[in-house]
Amino acid sequence: MVENNPYKTSSAASTVDPRQRDWKGGADSVLAVRGLLQRRVIVNRPVEVTIEYFARGLRDRIIVDGTTVVSLVPVFWLHDRFDFEIPFRDGTLPATIRVKTAPRSIRLASFEIEINGVIAYCERDGHPQW
Repeated sequence: MVENNPYKTSSAASTVDPRQRDWKGGADSVLAVRGLLQRRVIVNRPVEVTIEYFARGLRDRIIVDGTTVVSLVPVFWLHDRFDFEIPFRDGTLPATIRVKTAPRSIRLASFEIEINGVIAYCERDGHPQW
């Protein structure tokens, strides 16, 4: 079966430790779920991981491979930056998610995942940016 996904940048996965490699060549990720205040992104490079941002109910959540790593209660509005760590082999990698909501709307205007200093996924106005 041939995969025809316009959001996937390449099918090559790297076995090089991302803490030791310069990832100027970019990341490899695909958007799996898109909702008003939800994104699930499957990242293949610089590390294989599924990351989900979910902002519904009374909490903003970041879920990594099925485990909640960040759960915050918004005081007035949604948080715009989440710093967390992703398990990797014998340690962890630093990661950040940045979100912005559209003015007078309940939808994401921008969404960005950064892993170990590399932009793994970037979206503006609902469209992936590469």
